[in-house]
Amino acid sequence: MKSGKEISDSDKELKQINNSKVEKKVQRGNIKNEPHLRPRPSATQSSSEESSRRMRGRPPGSLNKAKKEPVSQKLPPSYPRRPFPGPNEASRIVDVPEFYPSEEQFQNPIEYINAIKHQAEPYGMCKIVPPISWKPEFKLNEDMRFFSQVQHVHKLHQRWGPNVQKIECIRKHLESQGVELQPIVFGGIELDMWNFLQTLQQHGGLQNVQNKKGFNKLADALKIPKLSQDRPARLYDAYCKYLLSYDTLSKDEKLKLEHQVLAERQKRKKIKDEEDECCLKGKSMSLKEYQRIARNIQAMYFKEDPSPEVVEAEFWKITHDRLNHLVVQCGHIDTATSGSGFPSKRESPFAKHGWNFTQLAQNSGSVLRHLGPVCGLTVPTIHVGMLFSTSCWSTDPHLLPYVVYSHSGADVIWNCIPKPETEKFKVAMKSLVPNLLSDDPIWLPEDTVMVPPDTLVSKGVSITKCIQRPREFLVVFPESYTSTISCGYSVSESVHYATPDWLPTGAKAAKLLKDSCERELFSMSRLLFNLARNEKTSTDLLKLILPLLQSIIEEEVKLRKELAFHGLKDRERMGTINENPSPSAKWRRGVQEEDDVCEVSKQICYSSRVENEHDSSVFSLQHAVPHIMKRKNLKHCRLYYRYTEKELMGILDKVKERIVSKTPSKSTEATSPRKKAKI
Repeated sequence: MKSGKEISDSDKELKQINNSKVEKKVQRGNIKNEPHLRPRPSATQSSSEESSRRMRGRPPGSLNKAKKEPVSQKLPPSYPRRPFPGPNEASRIVDVPEFYPSEEQFQNPIEYINAIKHQAEPYGMCKIVPPISWKPEFKLNEDMRFFSQVQHVHKLHQRWGPNVQKIECIRKHLESQGVELQPIVFGGIELDMWNFLQTLQQHGGLQNVQNKKGFNKLADALKIPKLSQDRPARLYDAYCKYLLSYDTLSKDEKLKLEHQVLAERQKRKKIKDEEDECCLKGKSMSLKEYQRIARNIQAMYFKEDPSPEVVEAEFWKITHDRLNHLVVQCGHIDTATSGSGFPSKRESPFAKHGWNFTQLAQNSGSVLRHLGPVCGLTVPTIHVGMLFSTSCWSTDPHLLPYVVYSHSGADVIWNCIPKPETEKFKVAMKSLVPNLLSDDPIWLPEDTVMVPPDTLVSKGVSITKCIQRPREFLVVFPESYTSTISCGYSVSESVHYATPDWLPTGAKAAKLLKDSCERELFSMSRLLFNLARNEKTSTDLLKLILPLLQSIIEEEVKLRKELAFHGLKDRERMGTINENPSPSAKWRRGVQEEDDVCEVSKQICYSSRVENEHDSSVFSLQHAVPHIMKRKNLKHCRLYYRYTEKELMGILDKVKERIVSKTPSKSTEATSPRKKAKI
């Protein structure tokens, strides 16, 4: 904290600049005071006292902050104490800005985010703490089922390490005897086989722990949950089946085995197979089962709820040392089937609140509402985490902004690479983990790797950071890369939005996905056509979509002509242009069936597709051309289209006409100030 004497002239200038913005208008009315940024203990340097007071699930503001609240409300708008580093400054980790909206400001989320965007976007993300009256009830069905994601924490940074090497030696030895090594699970937690063997040897070997009491002590040393059934018997069986034979090998035999494993590793080092993945699809489980596993993992590492600083230090130690086999799980649950964590009953005052994600997805300020409900996009997603579960470094595939709300549970540690730092980030990652990256335009696939923030900073990348607590919102801006670490069992929810200025970025993202053969969440063509055909689309928005739509239509017509030239004559309409383009009609229909996807590019075939009915293969027009040129099964191929060429050009012409008709002439602008102001 600066004393009065330490406030510099630059600080005073900042105050004057910020005070001049007080009367700034947003789309609906005036915001009398710009949303406040309240000073708070740093996420990177918070004190042990602050850490000890944090309790999981307890809402912020309830921990002896009554005296600070009124003072902070009176503070003028101010930037964080450590501004984001400039181009010529040394790289460092900086806390994200935190905003504390008033009741009046906390109504329309898109308007509010737009109002703070100029301050927040340079940091890549920001935190929004709701007013104290924001207390929506939270409830999820504990019996709901979902497929978890299994995460091998010790492999998240580097796939190979001391523990993996020893396990591979055991696996190879067992394979020579016709035995396949299978995971041993206690209370939902995988047993660390190498640690098991080492601990047994430390206890004097099998002969010293053969009785039930000895194996119980061994189980306690391994921190196996006490409520797990038949701990002694199952440990004994696991040793006899998987470890006994290896344990009896001579030192030279084990060394020879290790050399063979390392030689095989070198041979397949450049081959990316499932064995080298750190995140895999798990089994179906209920939320209640997941909570039990989360409690067991927590008990293995900590007797009491740890602070985020302690969790983060232990996490990076595990990923760096790679001495232990640690598997955790997380879940991403579609609310279309499970239901949102936000209130939905009409009698709840929060059911129709703008920050309820079921409402935010339909906000008039988001162009995504024109798509209707799309799973993983405009339909919110529930995220459940446990201690050490993570979201690896990644960016949204469509480069979209999104909002995350923490419903309940433990804190979540967020790190972020803002858009201006992404090129430095790419260079750093290619030098640190080149074998885990792709040569495609989308160079960092999801669920791939975690690299410590300190390491990235040492490579010249500046990073922003925050701790998200229950009842707090996080906004992540377009083209930012983020990673997360959960401090315990937590439940959060996310939803995407997009303001009109995102559309050119969305078109860029669609091309990156197509060129990388990565699956899309939605078709950019569908969004643009829906906007073009909606009579209520504003003139400004039509001007934005016109060049994007024109490019898509011209490419579509050109490819259809190419296909016809190469002999594809069979055609059939696959949809109707009479479909109601209004957003409200799409939301009433609910989640629609997905369009067919190109087998090559994974692109959604919205406008058209070519189908080879001989083998049921589907191609986008771009990839259908080389397929048709082979003239293989040409008689079985058919072009399915949504709009005729004439209809496509008609849609384009209609957009141009609407822009011209709603744009006033210069003489009108000069004589009609009221009309000019409206535009």
